[in-house]
Amino acid sequence: MLDPKILAKYTGFTEEVYRLCCKYDCDFNEVKHWYEGYFLQGFHIYNPEAVINVLIH
Repeated sequence: MLDPKILAKYTGFTEEVYRLCCKYDCDFNEVKHWYEGYFLQGFHIYNPEAVINVLIH
């Protein structure tokens, strides 16, 4: 995580989060505010477990 290089976009959820929020009727901006964990190499990376938990509860 300290030096992700080309693997940055593969370390967590990225654009999928918006589509999941639409599917599960969640406010994307709120999810982004609370669960966006990292900004690596130009990618916003979300913790997959945290996002899934907020969507199913």
